[in-house]
Amino acid sequence: LANQIREAHDNAVQETMNKVEKDYLYTRVSIDGKIESVKADGMIYASFQHDTSRALDPQLHTHNFIFTPVLKNGKFNAQTNEAFFNNKLYFGQFYRNELAYNLNKLGFSIEITSIDKGLFELKEIPKDIIDEFSKRSQQIKSLEEEYKRRYPKESLSEIKARITQESKKAKTKVDRDEVRATNKKRADELGYNRKWLSRLNYKISTSP
Repeated sequence: LANQIREAHDNAVQETMNKVEKDYLYTRVSIDGKIESVKADGMIYASFQHDTSRALDPQLHTHNFIFTPVLKNGKFNAQTNEAFFNNKLYFGQFYRNELAYNLNKLGFSIEITSIDKGLFELKEIPKDIIDEFSKRSQQIKSLEEEYKRRYPKESLSEIKARITQESKKAKTKVDRDEVRATNKKRADELGYNRKWLSRLNYKISTSP
């Protein structure tokens, strides 16, 4: 099941990057002496997959780095990134929609928590274990009121972005085996052990 979930994530990332390449990749070329922005034909990007948050909670996610050179008519040109910045929130929502679809196909039930942002949770995963492994989200939320007072003219989304950026801890080298053992212990203490995982796996595998 873990491998299937990872594959669901990987496929959602791939579909998102395909969408970016197909509809939002631009470069500038000279047409009749005028510089114009036109669709590019292809891009090069590198993906780096991580499986923990900065707070070392389990959090599967992928960083995608798009390189500046893009293909146009068989040659490399410099890309323009206005379309990326103007649609960055849409890309996140597109990914979440694809992920929800893929997880639903596996047998998970999708519970929408924000229609506007495309946020969801899985009904099969109890709230207490979600809360236990959401230290980074809780940290950001705990700073909201303080930042609202400091930046009264900013919207909530701008405040959250500021908190996320300013509260980042420097990444340090960690012992992955130790992190996994600690997270397993945290789950065990809440009753989410091998037996619970077996029941979940059976439920998902036999769902219609």
